[in-house]
Amino acid sequence: MSLLASVAWALADSFDGAKYSTRFACYWNHGVHFVGFIINAVAIARIRLELDRRQHQAAELVLMRNTLLAVAEHLPACPSYGRLPGRGAAAGKELRLEPPVAELDAARCSACRSMAARP
Repeated sequence: MSLLASVAWALADSFDGAKYSTRFACYWNHGVHFVGFIINAVAIARIRLELDRRQHQAAELVLMRNTLLAVAEHLPACPSYGRLPGRGAAAGKELRLEPPVAELDAARCSACRSMAARP
């Protein structure tokens, strides 16, 4: 595409009647245009690859978050502070997994949910 754009530019110059002081100036001008088109093409291709990579990573992140939420619902401890439900020596013991992750609200124990609801 860069070569075609350079040829089109050269044809436009010739049809327009552009005058150059030397042949070298003519070749230099067209060469600079070609290099400029190449640089733009490479930059646009890199930007597109980076955007595609970011979209792929965003899709993976959404999938991992959904998986994490699904797994968090089956955890034996609250994902906010690690409170263990039930009775016995370990009941109510906090493992202090800070900071609490707001995305895991659905998997929190009732005590953590009520504590988060308070201002």
